[in-house]
Amino acid sequence: MMKMQFPAIVIVFIVFVVMQILAYKKKKAKSPEILPYIKKKSLLGEREQVLFYRLIEAMPDHYVMPQVRLADIVGVKKCDDWQAWFNKISRRSVDFAICNKSFVVLACIELEGKMPGQEGRQNADNTKDEALNAAGIPVVRMDANKPPPSGDIKIMLENLIAKMQG
Repeated sequence: MMKMQFPAIVIVFIVFVVMQILAYKKKKAKSPEILPYIKKKSLLGEREQVLFYRLIEAMPDHYVMPQVRLADIVGVKKCDDWQAWFNKISRRSVDFAICNKSFVVLACIELEGKMPGQEGRQNADNTKDEALNAAGIPVVRMDANKPPPSGDIKIMLENLIAKMQG
C-alpha cells in the first residue's frame, strides 16, 4: 500500500509545481490596465535649450542632435571582451552631437557645471571622453551656467572641425 502512495504523492507534487509555474507565467504576462508610463516635461532642460539654440545659430549648415546615445556614435571593434566594452558606453549619452548634412558626427558637446541631478558624473564623463577620443571624435565641454555666445561657438567648432579634417 505504501508503494502505491509514494508515486501518487510525487505525481500530485509535480502537478502542483507545474500549476504554480503556469499561474506565475500567466500573472507575469498580464499588462496592467493603465501602463505606468508618463510624458516627461521636456527632452532638454532650460540650460540645455539655451545651448541648443546657440549651437543651431552658430552652425546653420550642420545638424545639432541632442541627447545622442554614445553607442550610436562610437562602435566597438570585434574582440574577446566586446560585450564588456559595449556595456561601458551603451547607457551613456552625449548632450549634443554636431553632424554634417550626411549625418557624420564631427564633434560632441558636453555641458559641465552644477546642474540639477548631475552630481557625481566625473566617472561617466571620463568614460565618454575616452571612448570619443579613441574613435577620433573631439569633445568640447561648455559651462552649463555660462554657455558661450553663438559667435564664439561658431569660431571654436569651425576651427576644431577644420583641424580634424585637415
